Amino acid sequence: MHDTRLDELASELHAALLPLLQSRPDNPLLHAAAHIADRAYADSTPAAAAYRRLRLCPPEAPPFADNLHAAFELAAQGSDGVPADAFGQLVALLTSGLAPQLAVQLQRMCSELSRLTVDFGTFRAAARACLLLEQLGAPPEACTGRSFAEAEARELLLELLEQVDWLAAMELPPLRSAAALRPLAVDGGGRGLDAALDAEARSALAERLIRTAVPQGAA
Repeated sequence: MHDTRLDELASELHAALLPLLQSRPDNPLLHAAAHIADRAYADSTPAAAAYRRLRLCPPEAPPFADNLHAAFELAAQGSDGVPADAFGQLVALLTSGLAPQLAVQLQRMCSELSRLTVDFGTFRAAARACLLLEQLGAPPEACTGRSFAEAEARELLLELLEQVDWLAAMELPPLRSAAALRPLAVDGGGRGLDAALDAEARSALAERLIRTAVPQGAA
């Protein structure tokens, strides 16, 4: 007599091992726990599912790139970009461990970025920036490669601030298509990045955000 329970167990084992082999996480047990959480919270929000995927390994680990794409797909839910509400929820989760002042500033910046549906480039920059700033907030002995993390965080923050300025300069209404605006960015339509903050002011703001993240004495 065929045991259907064995088939169910085999299916469960396959479902657990396949993402493990695909993602190659640094910590297989943590990855398996996240998979179990995904199954247990199948009705959770797209932002929460994306957040769990981003937490499977640190941003400097090779598998993080695959996890980042998977997180974007979870948050986008089959669309070309992440809706403003899901992006805001994800950023709130990613900044929950940061200093309150820094978390508020990042959330405000990302709120401006979500005036358009958030594409993968913006999603990637925001997610990595938040995670790197969290690393910089750890004690010096717990943050290896601090100088590299700080340099990348600064570059990502500048990228995000430039996009905020561009959106402000274009005076875009909500829910405009990012694809329709891309030619304007390339061809110099509108006022471009010379509006609002200039490059020097953006650099100063990015530096201030990093200094807010880094504990005193760790710089």
